[in-house]
Amino acid sequence: MSQDTEVVVKLVLSLRTLGTLLNMKGGLTSSQGALGWTLLPFIRDVVSCYLLHPSCDVRREAALTCCLLLLPDHEDFDQNGDSIGSNTSTPMKHAHLGSSSVAIVEEVMQKLL
Repeated sequence: MSQDTEVVVKLVLSLRTLGTLLNMKGGLTSSQGALGWTLLPFIRDVVSCYLLHPSCDVRREAALTCCLLLLPDHEDFDQNGDSIGSNTSTPMKHAHLGSSSVAIVEEVMQKLL
């Protein structure tokens, strides 16, 4: 992995853009459906590899991007963690993940730690 200044700047910008665009309201990480969880393999295989980059700037941005992409859409929940979406009749305290999704989230979290 290159430590060339131009490459580092482009990687930081790319990671920041990815985290910003995909974590916007109505983006792919919306907790209103399972679409956001299809990003988990991408986060594990692509984004988290930059956690080991020689540049601390790239590592920091990769960590922030992983965290942003792993968070559910927080605007769909009130301060108590209850769902405020109109499509649910009962409060939802957390996102429900399948066992393979949980394994991917755990793997990325281990890399973050």
